[in-house]
Amino acid sequence: MKRKILKVSLIIVSALAALLIILALIISPVAKNYIEKHSKEMIGRKVQIHNLRINIFTGTLEVDSILMFEANDKDVFASIDTFFVNLELSKLVDKNLEISKLKVVRPYLVVLQNGSVFNFDDLKPKKDTSKTDTSKSSFPKSIVIKNIIVRGGKLIYTDQQLKNTINMNDLAVT
Repeated sequence: MKRKILKVSLIIVSALAALLIILALIISPVAKNYIEKHSKEMIGRKVQIHNLRINIFTGTLEVDSILMFEANDKDVFASIDTFFVNLELSKLVDKNLEISKLKVVRPYLVVLQNGSVFNFDDLKPKKDTSKTDTSKSSFPKSIVIKNIIVRGGKLIYTDQQLKNTINMNDLAVT
């Protein structure tokens, strides 16, 4: 009897471990595919990702080359060559969000202004006039971000009415 219970338990644990490994292997391509296919309906802009790696065991997310296009789906609005986040999974148990490392390499942003209109106005949240639930969420209790690194950034600002462009290169923060 004990042997049968042990055998069934071993089969269940093995199946759960196999499912976890399969999930770990397929989460990155599934997430990348979902983001690229549904970005237009989620944020109103086309997004392209070269490589996305999510490690559910270590809490890391790394993106190589992410592009967000202008509303016309042709011109690049923003991009990042490398984006890395290391989330402390143990802190989630206490409903705390702690990021031990946030690294952004070569962020790029184009800001266009025409009078009081900017090229990112469509990204701003729309005001919702319907009644919403005002009760506070219990997650997260706190948000902590340590070790922030931004390097090689570029910002291009153009005032289209004045026909003036300002380029800021090699922006960095540590």
